[in-house]
Amino acid sequence: MSIHFFKCNFVKSKLPTRSSRYRIGKEIGGAIYLHRDYEDELGEAIVQAKLHLNDEVDYTIVKLNLKTKAISFICCDDFDIEDEPEVGDSIIVHPDGQTRRRSKAKDPEIYHHKWMFVADDYKGFDVERSRMRSLRWINLKGLNKRKIGKKSYWVENVLPRLNGQPRDEVSEPRESWGEQLSECDKAAKPMTEVPRHKTAIKRGSYSKPVKCLLRDGLLSDSKVFFDYGCGHGRDLDLLADIDISCQGWDPAFRPTAPKNEAAVVNIGYVINVIEDPNERADAVRSAWALAKEVLCVAAQIEFAAPEKEQQVFGDGYLTSRGTFQKYYNQHELREYLQDVVGTDAISAAPGIFYLFKCEEAKQQFFATRFKRRYTVPRQRISEVLFDQNRDLLDPFMERLTELGRVPAASEYAASNAIIEKFGSLKRAFKLIQKVTDESPWEEIAQKRCEDLLVYLALARFRKRPPLSKLPPTVQKDIKVFLGGYKVACGRADTLLFRAGDPDAIDQACQRSNVGQLVDNALIFHKSCLDSLEPLLRIYEGCARALVGELDDANVIKLHRFSGKVSYITYDGFDKNPHPQLKERMKVSLRSLNIDWFDYSTWDDPYVLLEKFELVNDNYKQRILFERFAKSLRRIGIVSNNNQLKKSELSIRLKNSQVHLQGHRLVNS
Repeated sequence: MSIHFFKCNFVKSKLPTRSSRYRIGKEIGGAIYLHRDYEDELGEAIVQAKLHLNDEVDYTIVKLNLKTKAISFICCDDFDIEDEPEVGDSIIVHPDGQTRRRSKAKDPEIYHHKWMFVADDYKGFDVERSRMRSLRWINLKGLNKRKIGKKSYWVENVLPRLNGQPRDEVSEPRESWGEQLSECDKAAKPMTEVPRHKTAIKRGSYSKPVKCLLRDGLLSDSKVFFDYGCGHGRDLDLLADIDISCQGWDPAFRPTAPKNEAAVVNIGYVINVIEDPNERADAVRSAWALAKEVLCVAAQIEFAAPEKEQQVFGDGYLTSRGTFQKYYNQHELREYLQDVVGTDAISAAPGIFYLFKCEEAKQQFFATRFKRRYTVPRQRISEVLFDQNRDLLDPFMERLTELGRVPAASEYAASNAIIEKFGSLKRAFKLIQKVTDESPWEEIAQKRCEDLLVYLALARFRKRPPLSKLPPTVQKDIKVFLGGYKVACGRADTLLFRAGDPDAIDQACQRSNVGQLVDNALIFHKSCLDSLEPLLRIYEGCARALVGELDDANVIKLHRFSGKVSYITYDGFDKNPHPQLKERMKVSLRSLNIDWFDYSTWDDPYVLLEKFELVNDNYKQRILFERFAKSLRRIGIVSNNNQLKKSELSIRLKNSQVHLQGHRLVNS
């Protein structure tokens, strides 16, 4: 049997998959097994179980019994070393806090498919090699499936058969995972032409990348837009309706249209349907050549891959319609675009990136992303000169609020009129301070200083540019608020390094006056993000730099000790009294791993109980949320746990002989 035959059968072999509940871990026999690096996936259960665990216990594997909810902490010293590591001593913690010790068997049990216990980016062993080893033995005939979990049976009956195979069958292929699939696919099936035009979608609204461009202010009626691979052209129709000059080209639907330069170019969900890697890269380069200011690239990411098995084709898959799809992970897509184009790829959203032609424009985008909006201070006393010149001073106050300082004459269009009336911009500002009080302006200036530090700290990720490459307004901000670029960068670096210190993050979470502090995290509504101190904004900003903006997520969870940030979506947060958990995305700042969890199809999802704890005092419905939560507490429906299964909440309401009408309790 040749290695070529082995590779081709690799495609046909059905490997087990990681747990669909957590997108990681081995689920078998009513239990889930995880490496301890990923134990946070078990949420509050693992936190409570570890309270009953002696600090001296050294464990490698965590096992959750899905029926009893007991958690086992299992020693597995050779996990990173052996292909089939031995199961050692363990301590089992039951939900009621009772513990039981289990000793290692004389004939030890072993773990198979250890790659399932970890993520693909795990560094302890070669995950790809472990997966390939599974493929080597999983189809062996005549194995006693009841006994292969024992070390003695494995050594006597499986290893000899593996070791006795010809060398070309057992040697690990040197090619990358994608190359193995590609070679196998070519051998199994000729590379016929893939019908790419079938992938074009008829949308009723803007595509996601165009939504991002509009959201971030990169596309407006002052910009010309070109859609490279526009499909049916729905984005072009919708943009034309709001008076944005736009054109597009598509090889199937607009093949004769000219490819014109434009300020903003989009190549959305094109590269993921091109089966030829060289042609794929050429498409990105062609789109980049047309962009004068910014290129937006969107591609399908692994979270969008269907759960059903697809036929491997090249470095991607063939769908049931015969079309090609390649699914990227976020980090892979960023690295790919940066390699092809040679400039930074900035995360706009999962699977969507911006590539800027101009460094100044890129820095302006960054600075704006972390700049908060402030309320214009109110007039508190009457002053004749101020009242007589409101038409001049009201717009000037808006610009003062935006900048947090007196603008230079070149930074305000009506400067000449202000100077002519009041002698200088500073004199006009003094008059404004007189009628509004000085304190709100001092507060705005302090917040602008914090915004700059957050921006400069996160700019370090992509090699901070020299001062001359920053937008003129940002240069002026740094001089006024922080005393100079060198000093500003030093302060920003200090904050960035502290964001990597779990103790510093823990202390900052405990200081926070917004959100709900739980054992391992600070949880808050996204509207509270701007109220956090700079250190926590930087911590969250590190995650956003990886994943981009998540428009649907309405709750953010800052993990206090593990270097992770979760973005959580509850369905109808404002409208539903107990919104259901819909999805969650967890970003690991240490491994750069991004995990997505979909709860939308769960029959019995978790619901959020006390929403008021997650919002700040200024949230428009906080009083309603708090009053409702207190009414539930009075009749004992809600305890300290802020999440319950939907079914359990229904039982508690029924037992209390009440039901809900919006945010009100009504007797049944």
